[in-house]
Amino acid sequence: MAQGIMGGATSYEEQSLKDILDDINIWVEYTERTRDFISSNRKKLKDIGFWDKIPFNFMMTIETTLSYCSTIIGDLGIVRQAILSNVVTTKEVRLIRKIGTNSIQYNREYGRTYKEESRWKDYGNPDFRLAEEIYRKGRDYFVTLQDATNVAARMEDYMSEYSIHNSINIGGDATNVYLVL
Repeated sequence: MAQGIMGGATSYEEQSLKDILDDINIWVEYTERTRDFISSNRKKLKDIGFWDKIPFNFMMTIETTLSYCSTIIGDLGIVRQAILSNVVTTKEVRLIRKIGTNSIQYNREYGRTYKEESRWKDYGNPDFRLAEEIYRKGRDYFVTLQDATNVAARMEDYMSEYSIHNSINIGGDATNVYLVL
């Protein structure tokens, strides 16, 4: 499904579970590409020594982005499997909503940490342009994933309405009893 021009503004109200699954598959690929881009360019910046000129808070934004990308891939995998199994629960809705709300926070954090210091910005320097490209790609990525909050709202319509309740009653003395669940 095509996402809207404004981050977080795509309506999923008319979207099917298959449409949502299509976006999740796209987001997994996008997350992998973004993580790989940021990781390889962070390495380049370290190799050329420019990494040390980047303000600490923006460095930490980049570092946590790399870690969080792996979490997002794992969480989207759980959501994807639930959709494929046609058993969407509150767990999957919470996971996808958390991706959306965290993406809103990361979008703000990128802007704040990138802009809070200006001494390191050397606009004619190709090394700085590499750091600027990490900023641009990282922020664009999180703007895109803000739509996950809208996906969560729609996924609630597909949640399973049943639950499994198992109970075991043991009367009297019981020895050498093993339960396998």
